[in-house]
Amino acid sequence: MERRPERTIDLGTAAAPRSPNAATEDGPGTPIDGWDGAVVAVLGLFDKGKTFVLNHLTDSRLPSGKKVSTKGLSFKHVDVDGTKFIVLDSEGSYAPVKVENELSVIEKEISERFIQDVIFDLSDYFLCVVNDFTSLDQRYLDQLTRSLQNSKKHFQEVIVVHNCKTVMEQEVMDHIFHSQILYVYGQGKAQTTRIAAPNPKTGELEAKDVLWFKTDFSRHVILANEDCDLGDRTNNWTFALLKNWLRSAFVPVNRRFSVLAAFDQSMETIRSAVVGSPPFWLRHIASTLAARDVGRDCLEREQAAIAQGDAAIIAFTDAWGGEGAVVVTVDAPTALEAMIASLIRWPR
Repeated sequence: MERRPERTIDLGTAAAPRSPNAATEDGPGTPIDGWDGAVVAVLGLFDKGKTFVLNHLTDSRLPSGKKVSTKGLSFKHVDVDGTKFIVLDSEGSYAPVKVENELSVIEKEISERFIQDVIFDLSDYFLCVVNDFTSLDQRYLDQLTRSLQNSKKHFQEVIVVHNCKTVMEQEVMDHIFHSQILYVYGQGKAQTTRIAAPNPKTGELEAKDVLWFKTDFSRHVILANEDCDLGDRTNNWTFALLKNWLRSAFVPVNRRFSVLAAFDQSMETIRSAVVGSPPFWLRHIASTLAARDVGRDCLEREQAAIAQGDAAIIAFTDAWGGEGAVVVTVDAPTALEAMIASLIRWPR
């Protein structure tokens, strides 16, 4: 049976000014803004096991179904062994798209590009989930690491999780580690870290050495199939290492994260960058909207609003809580279309 959120908050009126002391809450003591903790983006191509990794990292089973499978962004405020994080999730790049016309695939690529820009702007740390490390994964990772090197972010490494969900034998795991990590990144260094984690068979805390790989711009760990002896012997300790890295994450002093404020600020950053010199993807979608005779009414969608004259965009947004986590979803593509519509010079 599909699990549904216990409580849902309608944030459609969130554009209205609020008192600084008036926190909107999903139940007692669970504010949807004023979150603390580093923002960790969970990235990867479509259907690589991001949900599996995310659930094990946060020690929770976040609600699933239509509410969570958003077209845009999903913000989850979680507590991992006493340390709070904002986990930023998305559908995954290169997901298949229903072809309705000759522009469907192009529009999908544009939407993904926009979402990736927002994720990069908002996040402090990046976790990239892959299966077999293909050239497509490698190009995706290379683009991300290059962007990080050109940024002012404090942590400029990508943590890569090789989720080998079909691997059940140690020999195969060793082969993948050597052929897809050591061979590809010859300038890096294999390392081991001793860390304690519960043994899934005995429940007892046990210390083991976890093998991982470090380059100048990335850290790589590997997971096996969770339903086999190899997974029982390795996965818990790999997740413990990942949690240890995240617990030591640097968080900007006195920052209190608000999903709506952060998303709006990111939209303004992107909007300011493209005004006057719009890139190809923005010019394309703007001309598409104009060709469809999209008028001012597109700025007045159900549970979506844009304040004309500024960049105060509130997209279709929902929030709910359950099992120690609060989830806020933002329909980023709708916000993108509204932003672009606002940039079109409408006839008086």
